[in-house]
Amino acid sequence: MATAEMVSVTLSAILLSVLAGTTASRDAESAGLDLIRRYDRCRKSLSGFEIACPAVELSEYLLARWVRKQAVAVDACTSEGLGVAIADGIRTSRIVVHGDALCDTELRCAARLGVGRIIIDSAAQADVLAECGNQRTQGILVRTADAEAHSYQWAGETGECIPFGLPFATVDTDDAITAVFAHCRLRLDGLHSDIGAQSGAFFSYPAAIGHMVAEMARIRSDHDQVLTRLSLHADRPFSDSEIALATLAVQIDEAIDDACAAMRFPRPRVRLSAGPSAPATLQT
Repeated sequence: MATAEMVSVTLSAILLSVLAGTTASRDAESAGLDLIRRYDRCRKSLSGFEIACPAVELSEYLLARWVRKQAVAVDACTSEGLGVAIADGIRTSRIVVHGDALCDTELRCAARLGVGRIIIDSAAQADVLAECGNQRTQGILVRTADAEAHSYQWAGETGECIPFGLPFATVDTDDAITAVFAHCRLRLDGLHSDIGAQSGAFFSYPAAIGHMVAEMARIRSDHDQVLTRLSLHADRPFSDSEIALATLAVQIDEAIDDACAAMRFPRPRVRLSAGPSAPATLQT
């Protein structure tokens, strides 16, 4: 188990690694305003869903200030991204951390910081979070993957090839879900899936939604627990087109309505996030 000193050192390293990079972009007002317009347009066009901003884009000062004032959710996919969000004063309860790119110490650090939810993709990560000594209950999302995709990545600590996300209705998925339910300090809120061309991702929102709602119905049947959240992350930025965004909203709405009706499952809250529009925002 990580000591308090280890967590403190980890957090300090995260913050110091991003502060210089965030300072350099504070004068880029036009870039910040463009991002604000993009996310404001997304929130209006996709008003039925929670829209999250990638943490790496918070290095744009104006966007970070807007995110704070509007209480916009933030996605942190790396320890550096988490550091950016913390350094910019984002409420930790608004942050969702993707645990696949974090080591055990960073996972514990994220939990002790009080982030809203952590996305896990193994029973081992659930055990790590349960052992971090938190007195608060940590919200958890389980990352699910397309069973037909070869969803593997290289593990940073062990150098082994491990699954990226958990295919539905498998032993590994059941183990992760059972591990969360087994710990009183962990709360399974819902499922998460990736949309796009990356390994293990679903090719469309309806494809992911149909599988996820079916899995949530299975969890209700097996564990007598009703999950209330569905999280979707695209590998590219949201469109600038209001028409495209409106079409996406209808597409997601219809997919959820159809899946929930078929499974007789209560409609979950939906969270949408996407890749950054400017991947180099952390650079000096």
